[in-house]
Amino acid sequence: MAKGSDRKPLDLIVRNGTLVIPGVGQLKADVGIADGKIAMIGENLKEAGAETYDATGRTILPGIFDPHIHIGNEQSYESEAETETRAGILGGVTSVGIFLQPGGLLLRPPPRLPQGDGRAQLR
Repeated sequence: MAKGSDRKPLDLIVRNGTLVIPGVGQLKADVGIADGKIAMIGENLKEAGAETYDATGRTILPGIFDPHIHIGNEQSYESEAETETRAGILGGVTSVGIFLQPGGLLLRPPPRLPQGDGRAQLR
């Protein structure tokens, strides 16, 4: 990293994979990760990472959006906000769309949705 640069050092760099990016398609690129977040994407990144993973022949999904999850059907909304988002993270999900159907089966509908935010693993 250049002296005086504002960039954080990379914790991990995933090299030589095929990225799948919605709206863009597939492209060969490297992914640099710093502090648990994607910091850069590009072909043949010059930066080094504390760790390097060779993804040659592999597909990389830099974050998956699950557009339809149900929270609060089996347990409280707050409890499932924690457990269901944790399960999503383990599967590579980085964003979710919570499906609430009017008159649905929520055991205890939240007075406002952000109540589960404090326990949710995804932000």
